[in-house]
Amino acid sequence: DKLETSDFDVFELQRETNNNELVVVTNFFMKKHDLFSKLKINPETFYNFSKAIQDGYRPDHTTTKSTEQTSARPPTTFAQEQSKGNLLFDNVDFFSLVIGGAVHDYEHFGFGNDFLIKTAHPWAIKYNDTAVLENHHVGAALELATRQNLNIFE
Repeated sequence: DKLETSDFDVFELQRETNNNELVVVTNFFMKKHDLFSKLKINPETFYNFSKAIQDGYRPDHTTTKSTEQTSARPPTTFAQEQSKGNLLFDNVDFFSLVIGGAVHDYEHFGFGNDFLIKTAHPWAIKYNDTAVLENHHVGAALELATRQNLNIFE
């Protein structure tokens, strides 16, 4: 439960989980807030999806940043307000925060949008030079979610 406090140390979690911090955090929030049953998501499928997302991060662009995003203020605020009986977000909103944080740099390979556009990278062409990386991170994660044993939307 330290995950939902200001004392949360993502680097400690990274060490304790043998570099599986993103899988641990996403699955923690899903289980803690009963989103598996509320949203009818198979826990094993979600685990597989979160592991595949984690595996899509390069060693030099670690999942630690995404874990920080996933465990950042919105989920913490959600948990604190929910415990007081106030519901700021519905379950789909909260699920979206968890997934958004997890995939926000999925398959990032170290170059920025400007570089991709100026070098006519295939992603820049595909996304018409508009928010190239952002579109790719989301699009690639959604494509991943269509694969067998990874489809969290079934």
